[in-house]
Amino acid sequence: FGGMHPGGGGATDRSDARKRRSVARKPKALASSCASGVEQPSPKQEEPIGQVEALEVVVHGTDLLKASYRLSSVLVRVTLLDEDGSHTRKSADGRCATSYYEKGNPLVDYILPVLTQPCSGVLQPAWEESLVFNEHPSHFPSTSLVFFEVLGLPPSSSFPSQSSWLSVAWAFFRPFANGRKHFGQKKRLQLFKYPKQHCQVYDLWNEVQQMPYPSTLYVTVRTCVLGSAMHPSTRSFFPTQKEEGSMCVFGNNRGLSSLVSMSSDEPLWVQRWPRLRGQSCCPPNTLLHSTSIASGGASVLAFSACGRLLAVGCAEEDHYPIVVMEVASRAVVLRGEGHRGLVYCLSWSPSGLLGSASADGLVKLWCVGGDASGRPMLVLPHPCYVYAVRCASNREVFTGAYDHSVRLWRVDEQDGNKAELAQEMRGHSQMVNALEWDAAGMLLYSGDSAGCVCVWHSSEGRWELSRKVEAASGQPLMGLSLHPQARKLLLHTAPGPLLMLDLRIDKVCQRYPQSFGSSALPSSSLLTPCGTLVMCGGVGEVKVWSVDSGEQLPPVVLPSLKGLVCALDYHPSQHLAAFSSLLPHQPLLLMAYSPPPTASLLQHQQQQTLDSVASARVRKLEEASLTLQSATTFINS
Repeated sequence: FGGMHPGGGGATDRSDARKRRSVARKPKALASSCASGVEQPSPKQEEPIGQVEALEVVVHGTDLLKASYRLSSVLVRVTLLDEDGSHTRKSADGRCATSYYEKGNPLVDYILPVLTQPCSGVLQPAWEESLVFNEHPSHFPSTSLVFFEVLGLPPSSSFPSQSSWLSVAWAFFRPFANGRKHFGQKKRLQLFKYPKQHCQVYDLWNEVQQMPYPSTLYVTVRTCVLGSAMHPSTRSFFPTQKEEGSMCVFGNNRGLSSLVSMSSDEPLWVQRWPRLRGQSCCPPNTLLHSTSIASGGASVLAFSACGRLLAVGCAEEDHYPIVVMEVASRAVVLRGEGHRGLVYCLSWSPSGLLGSASADGLVKLWCVGGDASGRPMLVLPHPCYVYAVRCASNREVFTGAYDHSVRLWRVDEQDGNKAELAQEMRGHSQMVNALEWDAAGMLLYSGDSAGCVCVWHSSEGRWELSRKVEAASGQPLMGLSLHPQARKLLLHTAPGPLLMLDLRIDKVCQRYPQSFGSSALPSSSLLTPCGTLVMCGGVGEVKVWSVDSGEQLPPVVLPSLKGLVCALDYHPSQHLAAFSSLLPHQPLLLMAYSPPPTASLLQHQQQQTLDSVASARVRKLEEASLTLQSATTFINS
C-alpha cells in the first residue's frame, strides 16, 4: 500500500518532516500560477534536447472503486511538488517539461500537472498510460512528492469545466525515500478520501490523520530516454512531440477544388495531397464522381499507399476482374483478367504491389504500371477458399484461408516471377477471415470465425504465435482495422456490433452498436487514417462514429446506392472516400468533404442575389420606359 512500501512514506517520516517544515515557508496551493518568492538557483538557459533521460510515470489502474451514478468517466491528475508544497521548478526557463508549447515560454517556470485520458470504466478503471516529465531524474530533490488525484467527470455531452470535476480519491508517492531511488517497479498505493470537494491535495497530505479509501492505485515510476525527433501528432503525447492538425471532425477548410490533378513530371508514386499530416479526417459530404465500373458492382475497394490509385474487385456475370484506376483523372490504368470466384480482399504493399484474394483458391499479385496485358505477375495457389491477403512488402505476402491456416509466401529477389511457400502458421480453430499488418511493430494480426484474434511475431526468420485473444465471444470476425498508433484494433463482427480492442490490455474498450449485413454478405468497416473516426457501410448510407467517445455522428448519405454498402475505403492523404455495393448496376462513388459556407460567404452570396434581383428589376423598368416612349411618339404622330 501507498504508506507501507519504502517509497510511500510512513507516519514517522511524515511527523519528522512536519517538524522540519514548521520553520520552513508556508505551503503553497496547487493552483498557484508562479513560483515567485521561492529562493531557487538562477535558472539556466535552455539546452538542446537530445537523447537524454527523463522521468516517466505510468498510471496502470485501480482496484474496485465505489459505484456512483454521478460519474461517467474517471481520470488521474499527476502533480510533482517539493516538500514545502511548492511546485517543482524546471531546470531551465522555457524548457518543454510537460508540453511542447512550453518551449521558449519563461512565464511557466515550474513543472505543470499532467492528466491521463478519461476512462469510461468507472468501477475499475484501467489507463495503462505513460506520462513523461522532461527532466533528468537527478534534477528532482530527495524530498520530492508525486501526488495522484483520481477525478471523476459527470455525465455530459461535452467535456465539462474543471469546476464540475468530482474528487474521488488521492494518493502520494516518494520516489527518493530512504536515500535511494524507487524506480522501475510497479507500486500499489493506498488511496485516501477527500473530506470535501475541491480540496488541495497537499493540505490533505499535511494533515496528521488521513482517511483511507477502500481501494488502491497501481503506478510505476521509472526513467525513459526521450528524443526530439518525433513525428507530429494531433495530440502531443511527449513534451518534445509537436501537435499538428485539428482534433475537430469538421475542422477542415479545404473543398473539392483542392483535389489536384496528376503531373506527368512527377514520379509514379510521388504525389502531394492537401490533407496535412496529423490532420483529422472529415466525413465526405459531396459527390465528386460516379461511374459504373462493373455490371455486378464491386465487392472490395483499396486505395494505394500513396493514394494515387484505387483498386476495385469487380463482379461480372461469369468472372471477377481487378480494375485499377487513377483517382484524380479516373482513368483505368489496369483491367486484369481477375478471378473465377468472388474477390474477398485487396492489399497494397508500400511500394505499389497489389494482391487479390478470391473464392477460387488463388491469390494473384499484380504489378501496376508494368505488364499492360492484364495478366498477374504471380499466382499463389491454395487448397481452399482464400479470404484475406496482406502484402507486407514486395517480397513477403501473408494469406488467410478456409483451412484455419495463415501462410507466408516469399517472392524470389532474383526472379520476381517465382515465389515459394515459406511457412504455414497454425493457431486458429476456425477459418481465417481477416489479416492486418503492423509495419511499425512488425506484428501480424489474424481474425477467425470463432471471434479469436491471434497476434504473430517474427523470431529468427520464422513467425510464432505471440498471444491469442478471445475478443468477440464466438461471433465471426469479418474484418480487422489497425489504429494508426497501433494501440487499438477495430473488429468487424457479422452479425453484431463493431468492437474496439485495446491491444495494451487485450480488452474490448468500446462498442459501436450497429453493424449491418451477415456472414454471407457482410458490410465493410474501417478506421480512418487519422484514427479519429469509425465508418461502417449500411443500406444506402455509411454510419460514422467517434473512436474515443463512441458518439454516433451524422451518416454519409449515398442516394445513388440502393443496397448494402459492401465496399468502402478512405483516402490516406485526402478528405476523400470511395463506396460501392455488390448489387447489379450499382455505381462506384467518389465523395469528398466540402466545408460548410462561412458567415461572410453566406452574406456575400445573399448580396449577390439581391444585386441580381435589383438588376433584373431595373432592366424591366428600362424596357417599360422605352415602350412608353414609343407609344407616346406613335400617338403624337
